[in-house]
Amino acid sequence: MTTDTPTVGTTPKRNRGKPTSKPTKKRALSKSGGSTPQSRQVERYLRDNFGGTGSGTKAEWYSHVVEVSVSGTATTVRTDLSADGPGKNQARQICESVRGTIPGLTDEVHITGLAAGRVLANCVP
Repeated sequence: MTTDTPTVGTTPKRNRGKPTSKPTKKRALSKSGGSTPQSRQVERYLRDNFGGTGSGTKAEWYSHVVEVSVSGTATTVRTDLSADGPGKNQARQICESVRGTIPGLTDEVHITGLAAGRVLANCVP
């Protein structure tokens, strides 16, 4: 006797592990925050002003920010952006949005991308 109803375990597997053209739905900037009070301060600024929380609307580039680190007066923003035209444009937008916002922490801003620390944009005085 055959039946049109699938039995348990016969549902097809859907795109497991295969890359898609859609962006990932990961959360920008981890909830735990950066490793220093300074990096957490910059992350909070980004989240409040560009992450769609607080009074700001979500910037297109915000979901590409992975990590923020601060060393002296320089801030480095690690992203998942590629070095192609759109990636470089978004890196420039991040750079211009962050530079000078927190005196003493964001005097210089460097945006790195997917390629192992490759610098996509620099904003220096």
